[in-house]
Amino acid sequence: MNKKTLKLIVLGCEVVLAVVAFIMMFLPAVEGKVLGSTYNSFQTAFGYTDSNTSLKVLEFSFGNFLTFIFLLVAIGACCVKVLFKKGNIGKLAGVVSAVLFIIAGVFFFLTLVFAVFYGGSNVKELYKLAVGPILAGIFSILAGCVVCFDTFFLKD
Repeated sequence: MNKKTLKLIVLGCEVVLAVVAFIMMFLPAVEGKVLGSTYNSFQTAFGYTDSNTSLKVLEFSFGNFLTFIFLLVAIGACCVKVLFKKGNIGKLAGVVSAVLFIIAGVFFFLTLVFAVFYGGSNVKELYKLAVGPILAGIFSILAGCVVCFDTFFLKD
């Protein structure tokens, strides 16, 4: 297998892992232990009011919002890395992308910690982390590792 084919395979893995990490944000992020209610990552970041009872359940969470920003900027930096393959800009974009993917992956695991429930901090004990942030964190960290491999170990 030549270098060009390997670079294309690694680039494909980067894109697939980043897109899958983004898609995982639509899965349930927080799940109620007692009632079984679930909230996705967008609801935990931007707040949620129950439409049936008009009760505010979640408020805006800067930590969860920052997770989205890190993931989106990492995807953008990955695109910049592809556009400027040769030179320092591409390498810098690769480093920024890898670091932000890994930070976003860690922040995904902290979704429940960052969530701001209406009613105080005791309410958090009634919820647990669901499958969405766990998978998003895993795929985001894997994307960061693949970008590191591409940036540091595959030479042009």
